[in-house]
Amino acid sequence: MTRTEPTDAGGAIADVMALSPLQQGLYSMAVLTGNEYADGDPYVIAMAADVTGTLDMRLLRDCAAAMLVRHPNLRASFFRGDLPHPVQVIPSRVEVPWQHVSARTAAEAQRLQDRERRRPFDLGRGPAIRFLLIEMPSVGWRLVINAHHIVIDGWSLPLFVGELLTLYRSGGDIAAMPTPPRPYRDYIGWLAGRDQSRSRALWVEYLAGLDGPTLLTPALTTREPAPGLPRRTEVRLDVSATHRLTGAARARGVTVNTLVQMAWATILSVFTDRADLTFGVTVSGRPAELPGIDTMVGLFINTVPLRVRLDASETVGVQCIALQRQAAVLRDHSYLGHAELRAIAGVGEMFDTLLVYENFPPAASPTATNGSKPTARRSSPPRWRACRTSRSPSPRTWRTTS
Repeated sequence: MTRTEPTDAGGAIADVMALSPLQQGLYSMAVLTGNEYADGDPYVIAMAADVTGTLDMRLLRDCAAAMLVRHPNLRASFFRGDLPHPVQVIPSRVEVPWQHVSARTAAEAQRLQDRERRRPFDLGRGPAIRFLLIEMPSVGWRLVINAHHIVIDGWSLPLFVGELLTLYRSGGDIAAMPTPPRPYRDYIGWLAGRDQSRSRALWVEYLAGLDGPTLLTPALTTREPAPGLPRRTEVRLDVSATHRLTGAARARGVTVNTLVQMAWATILSVFTDRADLTFGVTVSGRPAELPGIDTMVGLFINTVPLRVRLDASETVGVQCIALQRQAAVLRDHSYLGHAELRAIAGVGEMFDTLLVYENFPPAASPTATNGSKPTARRSSPPRWRACRTSRSPSPRTWRTTS
């Protein structure tokens, strides 16, 4: 194990922070379920990168440790005790959770990766992030990063990996890194300063008159969903269909995301025989009024209900514009937790489907060098191919090389 700071820090606490609404929900879920997930916790983000060429293993480990210094919130442990609300405790130092193992075959490497993915996190004993370096003789290495969603989201993961590789390529020179991002504490402070009564009033108005939930599962089957990690089915639009879709959105002054939301609402309407529909959507949770928010690493996203009232007498284009305008009104008020929004609606669980439209920072791909250069410590620069990432509820694949 590698320490991020000298051992004489003596386990001192650097900071104590409140949790964001989604962090509170994830913490409650972890407390209620314990380690009951046989196939692994669905709220774990996983990323694996195959590495070929000469790799300085000690340097890479030291860079991972330095990243936990750069982003203190990733060192957090989560605690409630006798407090009215759980808190995240940031220690002054941590041991970076690092393993180096060997595998004789690609199949064995995959088994080691899958086993690490299934190993649960103890949120009371952070950090909730782990690094596994699998050495495959005569083949290369595989770097596996697993993190609990409570400390990082899908936008942050590429940022984290990009910074890690920038630091590695600079030989561990911190001076080669971009300016340190704003601390996560600033975001927690922003949440604390919101006018929650005004936000609640907007959501009360938005959800008024909702007469029931939109549940797809009972419309499709009488059986309960099987426990375990969700299965993945990938469907791709061809280039021509993609161009038509983006062109249709542009012509109507709406985003592709809005068109997809309207399409999903229409599908739900067919299966549930409802015209007043709700389903979950994931919002970025990164307020534009916080400069530098796009470079911060942590958990910012939130899941909120999207309500669509289909009107057979109106065109799809007009309804899309109205849907987008309503989403814009609620954007700065989408930080409230799911339990609170559910109570406002007053119909129990509002939905059982979640639509996630994902955008990722293009400059944060594992191939980004950010101007750093390989050092003489490596006889040849390693090649990185980020072969897999996965997040709840489904995985995503990177196909990049450098």
